[in-house]
Amino acid sequence: MRLALLGFVLPISLASFLLSVRALPSKTHSVQSKISFKHYFSGIKEVFINKSATTCLACNALSGIAWQAIWLYSASFFREHFTISTAYMSIIMLGGATFYIIGGLISNKFVKRFGRKATVTLASLPAGIFIVLYTFIPILWLSIILALLGCIFSGVMSTAISSLTLEQIPGFRGIMMSINAAISNIGLAIGAGVGGLIIFFIGYEFLGMGLGTMNIVVAILTYLFVNDVSKHNLL
Repeated sequence: MRLALLGFVLPISLASFLLSVRALPSKTHSVQSKISFKHYFSGIKEVFINKSATTCLACNALSGIAWQAIWLYSASFFREHFTISTAYMSIIMLGGATFYIIGGLISNKFVKRFGRKATVTLASLPAGIFIVLYTFIPILWLSIILALLGCIFSGVMSTAISSLTLEQIPGFRGIMMSINAAISNIGLAIGAGVGGLIIFFIGYEFLGMGLGTMNIVVAILTYLFVNDVSKHNLL
């Protein structure tokens, strides 16, 4: 058990460290500014009266709910349905995390070419479909492939929707992202709680269906209600 955890945690920690060293700026820029309470609450008001911004926040919460179907419950699903050992399951989880990171890294290429809104819409659909399907497939290797595909598309969607959310109200980016972080965590908590109840009362198949459908809802909401200020907007 300890070796399995070490084999999972150590590579992820090392990858995070290397990405931080490469991606984070080496120089810090200090900006001295005082934000009044009036300015702060004005920013909150601007966020919640903006239909596009509030839709982005809702989509972040829904995507968090859907992500728990893979990230939190896939291990118990594979172990219960296919009697996989803990060691092999740690390898699968490491693969899922790797595919999610890859999705986040390649998301920028799609955003530059198609725009944020199109990337979120087109990535969330397959992400939701693969999350739904992986719990229904009785063949181990095929179920794993579908789960990994769900991870990579979730990574693409997550990065794109964070960027899309950030640009909704340029004058209040800090406030927008603070609210977004809180709502995203609420989505993760809801996904964990509701997912556990679904498994207990109904089963894993309905877990994938119930939570994975949230990503399909994200695609619909993004297409209908979200504005994209980027130059390349295909939707």
